Amino acid sequence: MNQEQWTKENVHEINDQLESFSFLDQYLQNKRIVFLGENGHGVAQHSQLKVRMIQYLHEQLGFNHILFESGLGECSCVNDYEKTLEPEKIMKKTIFPVWHTEEVLGLFKYIKKSHLHLSGIDIQFSSRELIFSKKLVDMISKLDQSYSEKVWIMENDVLALYKQKRGRAYFFPFYRRNIRTCRTLKNAYKELLSFLDQHEEELTNHISETSYFQMIRRVIANRIDFISILSHGMRKALQIRDQAMANNLQWYVTNMHPDEKVIIWAHNGHIAKNIKNIIGFRSIGSYLPESIKTQSYIIGMFMYEGSAAHNNREVYEVKKPPQHSIEQYMASAHLPISFLDLTSPSNHSDSMWIHDTITAMDGGLGEMTIRPSEQYDGLVLVKSVTPPTYI
Repeated sequence: MNQEQWTKENVHEINDQLESFSFLDQYLQNKRIVFLGENGHGVAQHSQLKVRMIQYLHEQLGFNHILFESGLGECSCVNDYEKTLEPEKIMKKTIFPVWHTEEVLGLFKYIKKSHLHLSGIDIQFSSRELIFSKKLVDMISKLDQSYSEKVWIMENDVLALYKQKRGRAYFFPFYRRNIRTCRTLKNAYKELLSFLDQHEEELTNHISETSYFQMIRRVIANRIDFISILSHGMRKALQIRDQAMANNLQWYVTNMHPDEKVIIWAHNGHIAKNIKNIIGFRSIGSYLPESIKTQSYIIGMFMYEGSAAHNNREVYEVKKPPQHSIEQYMASAHLPISFLDLTSPSNHSDSMWIHDTITAMDGGLGEMTIRPSEQYDGLVLVKSVTPPTYI
């Protein structure tokens, strides 16, 4: 038996039937956090697969919460719209535009008819409609109208700065020029935190769920980290973002819902256990404490051939993976969609590739080297992919 044969004998086939995910039961027996990755945001089949997997995890294994790689503030407002808006509008108000697709819309249709709860982990704005800001300002206006107007200006100022920076991609002149503005905004948000703490009892009287006050406070604290991103270069900004997302995740699963099972939807690079690259980027997983890691099962998703889309929706062709890569080993099973567990002990020499330093394709374009079992607990390969249908 060789490495390809071992892989073929140990993978699970996934198809369109929910029952095809039943193999997950054995791997998730003692897990309450499942990370679902993707090695590119513009892959239709990854999103379709994750929507079906989420349905299985929710209906069969009791996972009732999903945390998206999108704004904590925006996603926390989803319950306000579930009964009044169509799924497409809810999707566009909450998560980043890279996922405004027919494939992800299936998740929001499912959320609307199920008891699945959506939230976010990102500190960035994922919608420009300021839906969280409007809710915050309305709440504060019940106590202090003039201060609520000041908060509205603050929120708009931060969003305006964010829009400017996204077009400048962390260039030095931008953040150097705006350091003073960012410092002023940080102080304003620290004052807002103090206002919230001083008036917690009064403010909670205007909220249907008292726990939502903690969510509001968390988002405002995130604003301070977010402004730090706007006032630093790429290296520091990447560090701040993933560390803050890790903190949000830990807070959600330990403070907000300590007894609930949770699914995380994010890029492979964010969910990996301990990635650290040459520019200083560290994954969310590398910041999480061992107490969270032991409760987690991390699934990285890859693709072999076809086409996908960049974040700007430009379509590109997936490059052929090299020999001795995750994609080549997984493709040797000759299945449209395959899954391989990396946690089951195996001393067989033909399984050693999962522990060796091998190649993985980042977004189906560039090569990177990883030890698969050090980064993920399970691997998924979609043999042939296409870009999403954007809406």
